[in-house]
Amino acid sequence: MTFDYAQTNLQLVRQMRALSYLESDIARVERAYQTAIPMFSGLHRGSGKPFICHLIGTASILASHHCPVDMILAGLMHAAYTQGDFGFHSGQKGSRRQRQFLTDHIGEQAEKLVYLYARLDWKAHHIHTYVEDWHRLPVEQKTTIRIRLANEREDFLDNGMIAERNTKADQIAKLGMQAKILTLAERADWPELASDLKNEFEQFNQALLNVKWADSSGFSALYLPPTAKRRLLPRLEKALVRRIRKQQSA
Repeated sequence: MTFDYAQTNLQLVRQMRALSYLESDIARVERAYQTAIPMFSGLHRGSGKPFICHLIGTASILASHHCPVDMILAGLMHAAYTQGDFGFHSGQKGSRRQRQFLTDHIGEQAEKLVYLYARLDWKAHHIHTYVEDWHRLPVEQKTTIRIRLANEREDFLDNGMIAERNTKADQIAKLGMQAKILTLAERADWPELASDLKNEFEQFNQALLNVKWADSSGFSALYLPPTAKRRLLPRLEKALVRRIRKQQSA
């Protein structure tokens, strides 16, 4: 293979086959990818990278560590409850109906990890607590943290975090935060990832000296094609009119 980590579904399938994953497991990942396409359509990272490429990259990093398929599935869908569009219950992060939908598509164990991921605190003092309490943490929480570490690694692929300096980049620029993440990766028995992150942090810190602040937050944004906007806006206007009339008649 000519890539370090997959960025497309085809690369991820090639990688999993090269790592001798079962064809039944690969089929589950391919089905999950088909579920992810409409959920993250039009969504891009702050760097401009299509969001679904980030999801595939996270799953690929987990596969490179020979993680179980449920963990890879959770990596592929890790942002479902925070960024995904289910087509219903907009604004809710893991409603009962959303959870059942995801369970039906990726399985109960993988869905539970996605749900726990959406509720994982990730500030410096939380990471410090994970390091201190690692041996006492539940197994599923440890698994969720490993998925989050894979997510952190994926953020830096192709210089994604140093394309421009923004709010998100500033959060990771704090050396205390970096040190805690590296310590946590070691504690999570993932020294290869800790080494990769250490190299990325060093390049990132050096690059920030020469990168100006950007106007954007650095977080993800949705970009709709013009046709979708033309179809969506009239519906929103009609829905707003109906709501106003309903309130007036109440």
